[in-house]
Amino acid sequence: FRALFVFASRTSPADGIFVARYDPAAGLRHCVYCANVLIDADGRAALEEDADLGVFPPLPLNEGPQSRAIVTGEPVITPDLDAAVVGLPRVDSGSDFDERPPRSSLAVPFAFEGTVLGAFEVQSTELDAFDELHLPGLRMAATLAGIAVRNLELLERERAQHEATLRALGLALEYRDFETAGHTDRVVETSLAFGRTLGLDASTLQALRWGAYLHDLGKVAISDAILLKPGRLTDDEFAAVRRHTLIGVEMCADIPFLSPDARAVVRSHHERWDGGGYPDGLAGETIPLLARMFSLVDVYDALTSERPYKRAWSHEAAIAELTAGAGTVSYTHLRAHETVLDL
Repeated sequence: FRALFVFASRTSPADGIFVARYDPAAGLRHCVYCANVLIDADGRAALEEDADLGVFPPLPLNEGPQSRAIVTGEPVITPDLDAAVVGLPRVDSGSDFDERPPRSSLAVPFAFEGTVLGAFEVQSTELDAFDELHLPGLRMAATLAGIAVRNLELLERERAQHEATLRALGLALEYRDFETAGHTDRVVETSLAFGRTLGLDASTLQALRWGAYLHDLGKVAISDAILLKPGRLTDDEFAAVRRHTLIGVEMCADIPFLSPDARAVVRSHHERWDGGGYPDGLAGETIPLLARMFSLVDVYDALTSERPYKRAWSHEAAIAELTAGAGTVSYTHLRAHETVLDL
């Protein structure tokens, strides 16, 4: 959207831009982009994108300019916004533009193959800033916006299909390994909460999530006699289990859309901080961050879940166990297994 609306700002007296996608099934419009338009000392337009889109809740259609543009499929010029939107909701975006509220606007719908996908609204702090002369350039921007949104929808649909496929693989492994019901979804959700707390960006969170789905993919090659053994493993059995990380990485090679960071979770979530883990004997910060994060989440869930060989630990006991190992190990399912058998 950014390049499109730099163009829009150059073809109209816009001080701000607000873009909404329309979901006809839900009857809601969603803010997908907003920015202030700033003019530098050389007269060039620049966009200030400092608003948090999360503050804009999905809204139903109303009598506002964007809604009318979506419903009618035609541009809507509003010379006086205060008079036109009396009683309609306003949202504080956290942007500097809130200190210079818009007084007029021009809302233009964008469509693809005849279907309205949403509308963008260019706004000005001046009254009556827009007229018919601004429409040609903004209609061109709307055409490009429609294509961009359609491409975005296709990408989102493809991403959702990838997500469903990876989750299904994780659930299949969960049932085969007789994990506690819900293990896959729990470690994914806990990993995401951990990642958000650390401020990871969206693409890194996706890698963490997808790696969490597939972390034990290689266990499909481990025999049931070993995988489902209720007691301690022999050295040879443990060596066989250790191979699951490398097998998992080999299997991931056939998943072309999986990122290197997600593959690192599969390969390295059994590495130890002190270098005593597997498969590569990595130590400290040479262990990929997402693998370090996931190893903590994985063992926390193992400790706090009831298994055939142990009772569930309390949250406090699990945190105490993780804290006790800080600086020495990056925990594994096996360590959790052996620890509880000693209780």
